[in-house]
Amino acid sequence: MKYHTTHSIICEADAKAVFSLLSDVSRWPDIMEPCKKARLVERVETSEIIELTADVNGMEMTWKSERKVYPDILRIESNIFQPMEPAKSMWTTWQVYSINKAKCLLMLNNDYDIKKDVGGLIPGVEDTIEAEFFLNQAIDFNSTTELRNIKTFIEQTDKKMKSNPSNYYSFTKACPVSASEAYQCLKNTTRWAGWFSNCEKIEVLSRTKECETIHIWGYQDRKLIDWITKRVYMDESYRIVYNFEKQMPLLSEMHGEWQVIPIDEKNCMISANRYWAIKKEVDNPLKAKQIMYGFVSTNTENEFNAIVSKLRKIEKVNVMIKSLFVPFKPTEIYEFMSDLNKWKEYIPHCNTLNIIYDDGINQIFTMSGSKSEEFQSVRVCENVNLKIKYFQPSPPPLLKYHTGEWIFLNEWTGTTIIFRHEYIINLTMCKKYFVCEDYVTCNKKIEEILEKNSYAAIKSCTQYLRKKGN
Repeated sequence: MKYHTTHSIICEADAKAVFSLLSDVSRWPDIMEPCKKARLVERVETSEIIELTADVNGMEMTWKSERKVYPDILRIESNIFQPMEPAKSMWTTWQVYSINKAKCLLMLNNDYDIKKDVGGLIPGVEDTIEAEFFLNQAIDFNSTTELRNIKTFIEQTDKKMKSNPSNYYSFTKACPVSASEAYQCLKNTTRWAGWFSNCEKIEVLSRTKECETIHIWGYQDRKLIDWITKRVYMDESYRIVYNFEKQMPLLSEMHGEWQVIPIDEKNCMISANRYWAIKKEVDNPLKAKQIMYGFVSTNTENEFNAIVSKLRKIEKVNVMIKSLFVPFKPTEIYEFMSDLNKWKEYIPHCNTLNIIYDDGINQIFTMSGSKSEEFQSVRVCENVNLKIKYFQPSPPPLLKYHTGEWIFLNEWTGTTIIFRHEYIINLTMCKKYFVCEDYVTCNKKIEEILEKNSYAAIKSCTQYLRKKGN
């Protein structure tokens, strides 16, 4: 094509959150000033036919385009096969580039050609030069405005909550099931108690085609709590928006959304964004934030894994995520946690540890715990990112699969340590070991062990650093 324009803007937001916004055209009229109407006409595998009505140099125009959404690379390509006058053809590309977890670059490219005979198509446009000026002016103004609108919306929405990372959680992951199946699982709340391990009970208080209000009972920090949420369903775009009408004990406010993005007939992306505010009267705000972050992140990933497990009829992968603040530098915490020799000496549940390979980054070792069961671990220590990832080719007997990571986040007065466990329980062995018959009880016992050992490692680390400081 002969004509090309590029516009971009920096957004102080997670790249996936920006991409999720771009993927849902039904939201565009509420966010982008030039856009007056937007509707999804048809969806086939990875392609969508959409119709947009927008202000073009003071005139309302309507056009249709075929969009291809690529969530794995945060890119959307559109072939505008019925473009606005006096364009002959047009191609647009949205691309989101991640800079870090809190910042991204949003870029919009427009490529277009102009019709040879433009006379009479637009008032005041009689030749190619005037047509070129008309389209260039319209595209420049609309692109600049739309990017600014997106930036403002994504940065200012719930600014109060997003100002503290612990009050905001975003999750996006590819799911090997169709978008419609995944969406129906998220929408059908009557099945949650049987599907989601942390959901004890669901009561539907009211329901229409577009929304429902439900009362939920679940466990937080091993205590049964309840809350009431109103959910609004947007079936056309596979989107669910919710807002709590009765809050959890630690919260003054919570809301969020689920978005399912089709990839092809058998695969999709599931995205969740959740926002919350801690009550001002909470005795220990820091502990409350840690509890809520662990609760929200753990439940979100477990709900995702439950959907995959049920629809694909495979064993469920459980996730546990917790965080803890300690008054030490992240580099000090990382140095201790990445040093296997210190594990031998200081970690209480480390009975024996045999180092097979250790180059300071990649580590392979066998370890036995308090019950003398031996297992093998492989770790990758990322000293630049202050992160340790691991998996166990031969996990302890109570598990069939176990992987996870340690993340050390720099705070003003110390470090927030996040530990994550992803595992499949060996139900047969767990039933014998814990003398119980049901899956839920066995899984809770495993959670208790993993949590206890993780906190014990952190306690050993802080005790070592205090002694070292003295």
